[in-house]
This record gives sequence, C-alpha cells and structure tokens, in this order.
Amino acid sequence: MRTTILVALIALLAPGPVVAQGQGRMQERRMQLEQQVRRQFLVQVARRLELNEEQREQVRAVLAEGAEARRDLARDSRDLRIDLMQAVRSEDTPMAEFQDLLVRLEGIRERERALERREEESLARVLDARQRAIFLMMRMQFNERVRRMQMGPPRGPGGPGAGPAGPGRGPGGSGMGFGPG
Repeated sequence: MRTTILVALIALLAPGPVVAQGQGRMQERRMQLEQQVRRQFLVQVARRLELNEEQREQVRAVLAEGAEARRDLARDSRDLRIDLMQAVRSEDTPMAEFQDLLVRLEGIRERERALERREEESLARVLDARQRAIFLMMRMQFNERVRRMQMGPPRGPGGPGAGPAGPGRGPGGSGMGFGPG
C-alpha cells in the first residue's frame, strides 16, 4: 500500500508528455492521487502521534492549506532545474542569465522557508513539541523515500545512489545532475 502511494506521488511530480485533449483528465487524476497520498500520510501521522479527531482535522487543514503552495513550488523548482541544466550545458549562456537563475533559486528557497515557518507555527497550535518533532521526522523520511524513488534504482558504479558522498553525488558532486560540481 505504501509503495503504491509513493508511486502515485512520483507520478504527480514527474514531468511527462501531455496531450492537449487529455490534459484535463490527467490534471483531475493527478489531484485525486495527491489527495489519496495526503490522506494516507495523515492516517499514518494520526496513528503515530495518537491524535484525537479534532487534532487530526486541524493537522489536515494545515496540510491542505499549504498544498497549493507546495505544488507551485514543485513546479517552479522543476522549471528552474530545467533552465539551469540548459544554461550549464550551453557554452553561449551569458553570465547575466546565470545571475538571474541564482536569484530565482534563492526566491524559491525563501518561499519554501516561509511556507515551512507558516506550517510549523500552525502545527504548534495543535501539536506539542514532541509531536511536532515526530511529524517533521515523518515528513522528512517520506520526502526522502519519494526522492529516492524519483531517482530510480542504482545504475552501477557512479550511478545514482552510488558512492560514499550519498545518492547521486560523486566526489565534489552537486547532486543536481550536472556532474562534478
């Protein structure tokens, strides 16, 4: 069950070709899968933190409130990653474009930090410190599993997941798919 949900989440995050006529159906299916993933995560959180029904509903509301912002951040991060790869691969990319990309990166990071702060402040009104710590740990573990699944299985020496520097990072690697940093 957990694997099915993780696969569904990856399908939500992975870019892929979309035929114009099927875009509405795919978007609807994507939203359904995202809701399913959120519900399952909330069930696990509620069980682990031993939440009562009121707390569970409040945590659900906090997560739902940030869901659209997280989708926007994921889309903007994906777009930036594509633009960065194209800029790095081109010998003709002007320095000003690199500066603009780095400014975009910092903007995305700041939006992520602001969203996390808002969520943590909201969760602090519902959960005690221990519950918040466990929740954050569960979210980090979940995000790491999703990231590993997005990378796919290790592909031998030097492939994603190989080497002591961590998944996708060789010596001095950036972990962003650009090769040695």
